[in-house]
Amino acid sequence: MPLFDENFGRHRHKYLLQTGLATLALFAILLVEISVSQGAVIVTVAASTFIVFVVPNNVAAEPRRVVGGHLFGVLAGAVFVGLAAVPGLSGAVDDSRLVWALIASASVGLGILAMVVTDTEHPPAAATCLALALGGWSWSSVVFILAAAAILSVIRIVLRNRLINLI
Repeated sequence: MPLFDENFGRHRHKYLLQTGLATLALFAILLVEISVSQGAVIVTVAASTFIVFVVPNNVAAEPRRVVGGHLFGVLAGAVFVGLAAVPGLSGAVDDSRLVWALIASASVGLGILAMVVTDTEHPPAAATCLALALGGWSWSSVVFILAAAAILSVIRIVLRNRLINLI
């Protein structure tokens, strides 16, 4: 098994261009919303950046799936936050790791279900549900996630004919 991808030699410039663009896009996104300090939220956006720039011709990189997937991830995360705030249940969530894990995992399951039913599957968006559950709901996180998904989708649309799958 070779150490390097056999296509790297033929498409070296594309590999460097696309990974460089991914770096610049994420840098610009993070500059816009540097106040988002939740590592889990940033990780979901970084994973989407990987998909858009490394496998741009993959179905998961389609704008409908990037934006729609994260939208459903945000909505499912909102369900978790709503459940965790219900009087009586909020104390159980705080006191029981089991209850917290059950509600958080149900949030991810709901997000996945919403994505597959609406044909907006985007794997990093499943982590969006969990990131909002772990870090708590904040409008700045929601705006950051959805704005990043939109920015990545616009970049993909503009550069669609210039990007190749690197794997």
